[in-house]
Amino acid sequence: MRVPRGPREPDPPRKPHHQAGRGEDPEPVRTVLDGGALLNLIVAFNPLPKDTPAALDELSRGNPERFAQARAAGSVQKTGEFAHGLTNSTVCSEWAPGYSEPDVLTAGRKAFPGWPDTVLAKVPQIPFQYPACAVWNVPDRTKFQRVPTVSSVPALVISGTFDVKTGASWAKDATRNLSRSTAVEVAAPSSAEIRTTTNGLKPAPCDVLRTGPSGCPAAGSSCSGDPGQRAA
Repeated sequence: MRVPRGPREPDPPRKPHHQAGRGEDPEPVRTVLDGGALLNLIVAFNPLPKDTPAALDELSRGNPERFAQARAAGSVQKTGEFAHGLTNSTVCSEWAPGYSEPDVLTAGRKAFPGWPDTVLAKVPQIPFQYPACAVWNVPDRTKFQRVPTVSSVPALVISGTFDVKTGASWAKDATRNLSRSTAVEVAAPSSAEIRTTTNGLKPAPCDVLRTGPSGCPAAGSSCSGDPGQRAA
């Protein structure tokens, strides 16, 4: 006999995660560090690339504090900070098509032989992207996006040697068909740390560019020329 279902009980109110205020100690967060977690933290620049060598050295000596703090900081999703719709639409239409999860593992083994398959099998930062794309189901736009750009417009391509997302070697591919391009490698910073000096950011060292603005002080000092000519 079928029993008619009564009205659905409302869900109990969720207790919001307490954000520690000034002078308060934050709530403790249990963190687990493994190879996959470390890889994703490093790719996400947590800690910053300039601090990563020290963090790895500390970890090898039994001190995981920097990585554990970074892991704990990412345990709370900040609503509205990340555009999941835009990201999935871009990744699923331009990045993922034409490749499969076995292709990811094969490429990982080639790039990092000796790393465990459990780490290599997942794309850093988007480990569940292929199942997500099966649900997102957006059109394949690779024929529009994977077309080399050919141009004679002057272009300056700046890469950071500690960039673990878009490596400095990618500049060679980016400038291959740009006849009037210049590729510059900046020692140590990542792509997130390379900024123009507009909007109140710090002036760049003059030795960042091969041909800096005129009147710059000695290499390593701050430039004082046109902000549009500087980069950091």
